[in-house]
Amino acid sequence: MTTPRLGLFGGTFDPPHRGHLALAEHCLRALSLDAVWWIPCGQPALKQHAAASAEQRRAMVELAIAGRPEFALCDVELRRQGTSYTVDTLAEIADQHDRLHLWWLMGLDALVDFPRWREPRRIVSLVRLAVVDRPGDESDQVRSSLPQWLADRVDWVPMPLVDAASRTIRAESAQGPTSRLGLPDSVAEYIAKHRLYTAA
Repeated sequence: MTTPRLGLFGGTFDPPHRGHLALAEHCLRALSLDAVWWIPCGQPALKQHAAASAEQRRAMVELAIAGRPEFALCDVELRRQGTSYTVDTLAEIADQHDRLHLWWLMGLDALVDFPRWREPRRIVSLVRLAVVDRPGDESDQVRSSLPQWLADRVDWVPMPLVDAASRTIRAESAQGPTSRLGLPDSVAEYIAKHRLYTAA
């Protein structure tokens, strides 16, 4: 019996957009993953607090991945009190699912920051890193600067550029009705219904 291959996709997802979906889809195919678990962050360690609440972000992720049985939501960080650290999440998942091959999905910007994460060497002892390589990312420069202990644990996933960013979507929403550009329809409708990201 082959060992299941699981991708773990963490983020604030504030909101989840088509770029997130494209990243998960490309990693799923490129690495022949059996599933991707989406892990909304509770309280980010290196970012400001999320604009939407934990429950709102959970609801939006569920809407974004609905109808895709290979995608599932994992609420391990939403249930945890205090700051969310990836190493704690991975240790918990690895302890509960010791018969899985695990990958942590991320963009190049996250890889650049990775040495600042809590216990980065322990993280790569638990998982491999699936890093999307998009046009304009200057990945050659990043690759050449990686220490060997990290470079050995990275799998690169080519991916076309997708014009969607959570920060831009939040800023546009503050100016008026949410544009559906870059968002799954169900997520755009949720944002509009709950008046998320609107200016005070």
